[in-house]
Amino acid sequence: MDEAVKNEDLEFIFLTLTISNCTGDKLKDSIDLLMNGFNRMTRRKRFKDSIKGFFRALEITHNININSNSFDTYHPHLHCILVVNKSYFTDKRYYISQREWTSLWKDVLKVDYTPIVDVTKVKDTNNKGIEKIIAETAKYTVKSDDYIVREDITNEIIETMTDDAVFILDKSLAHRRLTAFGGILKEYHKKLNLDDMENGNLVNTDNEELREDLEYIIERYSWNIGYNQYFRIKE
Repeated sequence: MDEAVKNEDLEFIFLTLTISNCTGDKLKDSIDLLMNGFNRMTRRKRFKDSIKGFFRALEITHNININSNSFDTYHPHLHCILVVNKSYFTDKRYYISQREWTSLWKDVLKVDYTPIVDVTKVKDTNNKGIEKIIAETAKYTVKSDDYIVREDITNEIIETMTDDAVFILDKSLAHRRLTAFGGILKEYHKKLNLDDMENGNLVNTDNEELREDLEYIIERYSWNIGYNQYFRIKE
């Protein structure tokens, strides 16, 4: 993203693609639906004509609100960063409205309901740097609070909910590519000779010099998709 942002002829869009919530036993099939729909969309002429490149990341949220009608359901969705030319927003031949994105997404999903689609232009309103804003877009596939269910979330003790969630997520996410690049972003990735985001040697530590009098040290690290690195968790 650092390299892509240097190209002043490019703009960036956040696109969130959703499907309906599902129960744990249907999560694997729902993720298949999501991924297959996205792949079909990227092959559509409308998408290829308008979008110069993309990054997509899978996120899954788990509803653990005991008072919700969708309690203990899962919500898989995609966070996407789309790369477009600056002329995209003024050229009717290439601009895709929110309504058209929704129609396109529903069509490639082949569902009988209208999925929620959110699309917005990336704006650096706080001068953080667009590349940093983009990196924050897809930090985690699943946040720990969505599967580590504390007993204090309800008056009742849900003894097996954490175990069930971990089992469901493990089974549903096995052997999947949780992130992907396409178009110009894939070209940048290749030119920079970057490690694979899921299989490469990407550990980044800030503890290069350890005290010699320590027999060993235990540190916890968390994978951050947006920043393409593991980072030490500060206790």
